[in-house]
Amino acid sequence: GQHSSTALAARAIERRLVETSHPLLLDVGCGSGILSFVALLEAPLRVIACDTDEESVTYTRENAQALGLAERADIRHGGVEVIPETASLVVANIETPVLVPMAPALAARVARGGALVLSGILIEQREAIVRAYTAEGLALERADTEGAWIAPEFRRPV
Repeated sequence: GQHSSTALAARAIERRLVETSHPLLLDVGCGSGILSFVALLEAPLRVIACDTDEESVTYTRENAQALGLAERADIRHGGVEVIPETASLVVANIETPVLVPMAPALAARVARGGALVLSGILIEQREAIVRAYTAEGLALERADTEGAWIAPEFRRPV
């Protein structure tokens, strides 16, 4: 969790959980599960996480068990298509070449009035991300930076 892109996303999640209650968080491209665990340790919510890498899914399940969070974490193998649910808070810490073509499917998971936190994005890739996600009806609310990284935060109108 010490990489700038992960730290940016974790801070955004913590801030959004303090601002409003979110009963469900979707973590697309969960990797080791760190963003899911930040949310689960911060608030009484449920998480649905997915990753296309089977090893990552295995590690996330093991980490959830070790942290005593397995009962509130539904961890699935596959891409965004394995999560038909929508949520008021969706996160994805994935590189821009994956996030841009994923925009229609990922944006569709954000409930009305909900937020999408993206990370894994270099500052010079900001415009491509903003174009892709605003084209899906989301509005850019905030975009914190750290070093060479940026974490855009979007909101779906009510």
